[in-house]
Amino acid sequence: MSLVRRALMERPEITANALMAQVLYEVLAKIAPWERLATKEDIASVDARLDAVVERVEALEKGFAPERWVYYDAESYVYGYPAEEELDVVVHNGKAVPLEITSTPKRGDLPVAKRKAEVYERAAGRRADAVYVTAVYIHDRNPALVEAVANKMGIRLVKPESFTGEAGEP
Repeated sequence: MSLVRRALMERPEITANALMAQVLYEVLAKIAPWERLATKEDIASVDARLDAVVERVEALEKGFAPERWVYYDAESYVYGYPAEEELDVVVHNGKAVPLEITSTPKRGDLPVAKRKAEVYERAAGRRADAVYVTAVYIHDRNPALVEAVANKMGIRLVKPESFTGEAGEP
């Protein structure tokens, strides 16, 4: 009997731990919003990104008034069919900033966010001073293109890497 086999037979918890790690990896790989999840460092990185989002939101809460805006779009402007629209709006010093909160935006989400802001302006009678889309991770085959499209549309894409310095005005 080999030394490895003998050690595994004497200490079955080694085998159990290895199997649990493999099962955990397979589950995470299936539910993760990206193609591969390789290491514990990747999980820690996602944790750090989520923590950065939470810290930024907490910093922004000082002096800002969040609102939940709900509107029935009977004109079918946003999606092409009548639907109830929900939008988070942050108001600060009289400025209204629509905020589309999503964990993994794709390029198709950007025009929807822009149209929601336009419906908000018309229906609420309040000018949208900026349009923000938050993201933990850009889920698209070309993340740089998503960022370029957002810039071209006048949408500010906020992701953990862009959280630098103190919270400022919108």
